[in-house]
Amino acid sequence: ASKSGQQVEIRPLFDPTVAPISSDISVRVYAKGDSIPGGRFLATHVASGVTQSVTVEAKGIGSFRLSDPGEWRLEFHHVESLKDDPEADLALYSATLTFTAGGAQ
Repeated sequence: ASKSGQQVEIRPLFDPTVAPISSDISVRVYAKGDSIPGGRFLATHVASGVTQSVTVEAKGIGSFRLSDPGEWRLEFHHVESLKDDPEADLALYSATLTFTAGGAQ
Protein backbone atom coordinates (compact mmCIF):
# COMPACT_ATOMS: atom_id res chain seq x y z
CA ALA A 1 0.00 0.00 0.00
CA SER A 2 2.99 2.35 -0.09
CA LYS A 3 3.96 4.65 -2.96
CA SER A 4 6.36 3.08 -5.44
CA GLY A 5 7.79 6.20 -7.11
CA GLN A 6 6.12 5.83 -10.51
CA GLN A 7 4.81 8.80 -12.54
CA VAL A 8 1.21 7.88 -11.59
CA GLU A 9 -0.04 5.36 -9.05
CA ILE A 10 -3.19 3.79 -7.67
CA ARG A 11 -2.75 2.83 -4.03
CA PRO A 12 -5.45 0.82 -2.23
CA LEU A 13 -5.94 1.88 1.39
CA PHE A 14 -6.44 -1.77 2.38
CA ASP A 15 -6.16 -5.16 0.66
CA PRO A 16 -9.14 -5.41 -1.74
CA THR A 17 -8.62 -9.16 -2.23
CA VAL A 18 -9.90 -9.90 1.28
CA ALA A 19 -12.83 -7.46 1.29
CA PRO A 20 -16.34 -8.92 1.31
CA ILE A 21 -18.47 -8.48 -1.80
CA SER A 22 -20.64 -5.32 -1.48
CA SER A 23 -17.85 -3.51 0.37
CA ASP A 24 -16.70 -0.04 -0.58
CA ILE A 25 -13.05 -0.11 -1.62
CA SER A 26 -11.02 3.07 -1.07
CA VAL A 27 -7.96 3.99 -3.10
CA ARG A 28 -5.75 7.07 -3.40
CA VAL A 29 -4.41 8.28 -6.74
CA TYR A 30 -1.03 9.98 -7.13
CA ALA A 31 0.88 11.80 -9.85
CA LYS A 32 4.61 12.35 -9.31
CA GLY A 33 4.18 11.43 -5.64
CA ASP A 34 1.39 13.90 -4.89
CA SER A 35 -2.26 13.01 -4.37
CA ILE A 36 -4.51 14.41 -7.10
CA PRO A 37 -7.61 16.21 -5.78
CA GLY A 38 -10.49 15.95 -8.23
CA GLY A 39 -8.76 13.18 -10.20
CA ARG A 40 -10.86 10.41 -11.65
CA PHE A 41 -10.34 6.66 -11.89
CA LEU A 42 -12.31 3.83 -13.43
CA ALA A 43 -13.11 0.56 -11.64
CA THR A 44 -14.19 -2.23 -14.01
CA HIS A 45 -15.51 -5.68 -13.14
CA VAL A 46 -13.78 -7.54 -15.98
CA ALA A 47 -16.27 -10.41 -16.50
CA SER A 48 -19.35 -8.18 -16.74
CA GLY A 49 -17.70 -5.08 -18.20
CA VAL A 50 -19.54 -2.89 -15.69
CA THR A 51 -17.47 0.22 -14.98
CA GLN A 52 -17.72 2.71 -12.14
CA SER A 53 -16.27 6.19 -12.71
CA VAL A 54 -15.03 7.72 -9.45
CA THR A 55 -13.96 11.32 -8.82
CA VAL A 56 -11.63 11.56 -5.83
CA GLU A 57 -11.88 14.12 -3.05
CA ALA A 58 -9.35 16.73 -1.87
CA LYS A 59 -6.83 14.18 -0.53
CA GLY A 60 -6.98 12.09 -3.72
CA ILE A 61 -9.14 9.37 -2.12
CA GLY A 62 -12.13 7.78 -3.82
CA SER A 63 -14.23 4.67 -3.24
CA PHE A 64 -16.03 2.19 -5.47
CA ARG A 65 -18.45 -0.63 -4.69
CA LEU A 66 -17.07 -4.17 -4.91
CA SER A 67 -20.30 -5.40 -6.47
CA ASP A 68 -19.21 -8.82 -7.78
CA PRO A 69 -16.56 -11.47 -7.18
CA GLY A 70 -13.84 -12.01 -9.76
CA GLU A 71 -11.24 -9.93 -11.53
CA TRP A 72 -11.29 -6.12 -11.21
CA ARG A 73 -9.25 -3.53 -13.12
CA LEU A 74 -8.64 0.02 -11.88
CA GLU A 75 -7.35 2.67 -14.29
CA PHE A 76 -6.05 6.17 -13.60
CA HIS A 77 -4.83 8.58 -16.29
CA HIS A 78 -3.12 11.93 -15.74
CA VAL A 79 -2.38 14.53 -18.44
CA GLU A 80 0.45 16.99 -18.01
CA SER A 81 1.15 20.06 -20.13
CA LEU A 82 4.66 20.17 -21.61
CA LYS A 83 6.08 23.69 -21.88
CA ASP A 84 9.52 23.33 -23.44
CA ASP A 85 9.08 20.30 -25.70
CA PRO A 86 9.07 21.24 -29.41
CA GLU A 87 7.63 17.85 -30.40
CA ALA A 88 4.72 17.46 -27.95
CA ASP A 89 2.24 19.62 -26.05
CA LEU A 90 1.01 16.99 -23.59
CA ALA A 91 2.18 13.87 -21.78
CA LEU A 92 -0.31 11.17 -20.75
CA TYR A 93 0.58 8.93 -17.82
CA SER A 94 -1.47 5.83 -16.95
CA ALA A 95 -1.63 3.42 -14.02
CA THR A 96 -3.52 0.14 -13.82
CA LEU A 97 -4.20 -2.09 -10.83
CA THR A 98 -5.81 -5.52 -11.15
CA PHE A 99 -6.96 -7.88 -8.40
CA THR A 100 -9.32 -10.79 -7.81
CA ALA A 101 -12.10 -10.28 -5.29
CA GLY A 102 -14.22 -12.70 -3.32
CA GLY A 103 -11.92 -15.69 -3.53
CA ALA A 104 -12.73 -16.31 -7.23
CA GLN A 105 -10.19 -18.46 -9.00
